[in-house]
Amino acid sequence: VQFPRSDLKTVILRSNRAGEVIAGLYTKTKNVELLTSTLPFNFLSIFYSEPKSPASVVTEVLYFAPKHTLTEKLRDITYTFSVTSFFQINPDVFEQTLLDIQEYIPASSSVLDFYSGVGSIGLSLKNMKHVTLVEENKEAVTFAKQNIEDNQIPAEAYACQAHEMIQQINSEDMLIVDPPRGGLHPRLLQKIRNALPPKVIYLSCNIESQARDLAEIIDTYKPVYAKLYNYFPMTPHVECLIVLEKRVG
Repeated sequence: VQFPRSDLKTVILRSNRAGEVIAGLYTKTKNVELLTSTLPFNFLSIFYSEPKSPASVVTEVLYFAPKHTLTEKLRDITYTFSVTSFFQINPDVFEQTLLDIQEYIPASSSVLDFYSGVGSIGLSLKNMKHVTLVEENKEAVTFAKQNIEDNQIPAEAYACQAHEMIQQINSEDMLIVDPPRGGLHPRLLQKIRNALPPKVIYLSCNIESQARDLAEIIDTYKPVYAKLYNYFPMTPHVECLIVLEKRVG
């Protein structure tokens, strides 16, 4: 099938450790009937993406392939996600991150996991009393709810922006945040300063915005652990984990 190059935007491929692959084709046109009717494989979904935007964001789903989800196991928890879901692409390094986070969250804790995606951090914690997931992407929340049910975890997931759920933050529950590159919303930072959760676990893909956010709460929290992870070899990008404990006195 020939398809005008000018109509194409991006192709995203995702795989799991089992070697299974799904893909998403982002186009600048909705006229893809010929393409979808002649595809020789069953794992390519097609999305219309606003041509005026350089970002590969789904404006409209044009075609969901018969195979449009993958599963991956992290710490004995099985996760289902799609080609458009946020899910770390380096599971081996990500599992080490999860082990490091677990060290700072006691058993029987209640956990708030903001910017949670499909739940891959909060749901991977062992022996938790309860986990609350907050994520603005509705598709990701749908998968998070499926992952909660499939793994029988005492948790719930909410589809809303993080700053719309700040009333959940309190002085008893552990707080995990894994925001996009822009960092934490100012209202969320203000709530942390006011509510003073015992620990703030901050995983970031942008150490500049992370440092800016930490400067806002460093008077009430002290860093007790910091580690960089190379999720993306041969690129300048790193992930940074900072564990903060509430200062006493």
